[in-house]
Amino acid sequence: MRDFPSQYGRSEQYRNPEASLPLPEAKEIPRTTWAQPRMPLQWAGPTLLGPPNPIGNQWTATWESPWYDLRPDLRSSQQQVKLGVPIWTRSARLYVELSGPPGSAGGFTSTGFSASFSEYAENLSLDPGQVILGAPGTIPAPLQPLPVLPSPPVNVTSTFFPGIGLAYSTQGVFSPPGTTAGGGEGYPIRYWKVRLGFTFFWPGIQPNNPPPALNLQATYY
Repeated sequence: MRDFPSQYGRSEQYRNPEASLPLPEAKEIPRTTWAQPRMPLQWAGPTLLGPPNPIGNQWTATWESPWYDLRPDLRSSQQQVKLGVPIWTRSARLYVELSGPPGSAGGFTSTGFSASFSEYAENLSLDPGQVILGAPGTIPAPLQPLPVLPSPPVNVTSTFFPGIGLAYSTQGVFSPPGTTAGGGEGYPIRYWKVRLGFTFFWPGIQPNNPPPALNLQATYY
């Protein structure tokens, strides 16, 4: 005689040890993660800078993550719309890596680089496209909610480029508001999105000098 029906087993997500009601904490259940494959960083420019700034050419690049749903366990409450990439692990972090092209044994110089970080944070789940998919811009109707705006940019150059000189790859790690690493305790904010800005500056009048060819890849787990 079987101890369990055929669709059940003795693994922790099914068994219920004595005095552990209602259920033991589920383990061995896959967690949702997100990953962006390695892709070239798209530079725009150059822009010629001059006094009162140092004279030179500046290139810029911007990267934005998708929206992340950091409390997917709330999706069944209040008939909330399922939006964003579900991240089930409370302690998950966003890892963003910059690296030279494959086979570039010489790496790239971190001299002249700067990086900035800003974030979108939202705790409501309204109709699709109103808040979570909103972007800075005008509001066509008075009943439309305010668009979600990013926070003021913060200089994170030392996070990506802690040293000056040659680098093969560099990585920034970011935490959403509400987590311990992000300055708070408990659970993170419901929805979160990241914007990163990069600049590369060539001093002097050197219009033919391009920015380094870099790749960006990102993971959230």
